[in-house]
Amino acid sequence: MSPARQFYVCRLEEIDNAVLHQQRTGYHAISLIAGNTPGAVSTLRFCNPQGPLAGEPLPKKQAGFACYFNPAFLSAGMHDMLQSLPMFKKGTSPVYFLNPAQGSHIRRLFEKMLEEVNNNYIYKYELLGNYLATIIHQVLKIQPSIRE
Repeated sequence: MSPARQFYVCRLEEIDNAVLHQQRTGYHAISLIAGNTPGAVSTLRFCNPQGPLAGEPLPKKQAGFACYFNPAFLSAGMHDMLQSLPMFKKGTSPVYFLNPAQGSHIRRLFEKMLEEVNNNYIYKYELLGNYLATIIHQVLKIQPSIRE
């Protein structure tokens, strides 16, 4: 399967969430839902295909980003540890609340993914995988208690 079919990133306000979730069943997902007011907390939601929120659309009229990927998209090292990561353990769909600085940092990573997915750089999917891994590692660093 080509990398283009293994990875998808979008702005939530530009898509129909219900349709997107139906089309992306079987994929892992990371969604950054922006706070509605300045200084508000952003929410980062992780879903795996077997999780309780898998296939459920996000609430309507949300601002933010979503990224969908299948495990084959990830590097070998990240692929091997995917199911052991706290945010992707089978049967879980963790939601993390980010302060404004953390939310801004993660938002910039999603913006970089959107920029890269639309260019012709020959190694763009490797770079997109690195951005995806960076988001995962940032959450592990922000909330070290989830590693236990």
